[in-house]
Amino acid sequence: MISLMAALASCSSGNDSKMITPTSTEFPSGELAKYIEIADQPSELTFAETEGSMPTQYIRLKVTLKLVRDGLKDVDARDINFTGLLSVAVIKLVDENGSDIQDLDLKYEEILTLQKLLTGNVGDTAEITFEGEFHNHDDAPTWFKQATQFSPYLAGDIDTASAASDPLEAQEYPLGDDTSAEESSFNLGDVDTSSSSGSEDWDALLDSYEKYVDKYVSLVKKAAKGDMTALAEYPSLMEKAQEFSDKLQNAEGDMSASQWTRYNNISMKMMKAAQEMQQ
Repeated sequence: MISLMAALASCSSGNDSKMITPTSTEFPSGELAKYIEIADQPSELTFAETEGSMPTQYIRLKVTLKLVRDGLKDVDARDINFTGLLSVAVIKLVDENGSDIQDLDLKYEEILTLQKLLTGNVGDTAEITFEGEFHNHDDAPTWFKQATQFSPYLAGDIDTASAASDPLEAQEYPLGDDTSAEESSFNLGDVDTSSSSGSEDWDALLDSYEKYVDKYVSLVKKAAKGDMTALAEYPSLMEKAQEFSDKLQNAEGDMSASQWTRYNNISMKMMKAAQEMQQ
């Protein structure tokens, strides 16, 4: 695992930062929105870029969240799970004309901080980071420069029924058998991302996306076991990920509710595999 992380690690270039202000304080939907709102104060927006063969750019916003009602009492914070959204909560960066620029998701590592906040008392606050990770070299610096404000956009639902220590453990993500024929060959050529808009195409595109994620999980498992040859597939994998992201990330209005739920569940599978790789 150390070898894997060394191979993937890269140096980070200098950070840029500035303060931007919220356009509003309330999340418009989701059960979580009943408990939290954004503090009406400037927040720090930062931009960072890694260096190396596979550069990645990050835009992060540190937001102060405030509890607007007494939280969930008699519940262990780690037993609070979030459903309905891939990233628990989403904010939008906004330019000086009020136009939306880009979404930032609640950072995975901040979930426990949010869980603890939800067990507190009205008025309690916590600083939470929202983050976007990007692989298109030209986009993120432009978005960072244009952003002057941000808006609360989406918030998930709350589930305390399943006592899982990890907010992602409430769902099952079968990783398959290491010796299966599917995992023995990592070939992206048979994954189709050509489907486009039109409701009749979403199921086919989701089938392709799920197949891609299964292949991604296979590569992660191989790399975690020390198979350094699997890393050679990583650049192609990220290109394919961008293709799917471009087609699916703004498709909520075009998909049915069941299709959007399926998309989130598939994405959660990939997210969990990525987190396991980092451990």
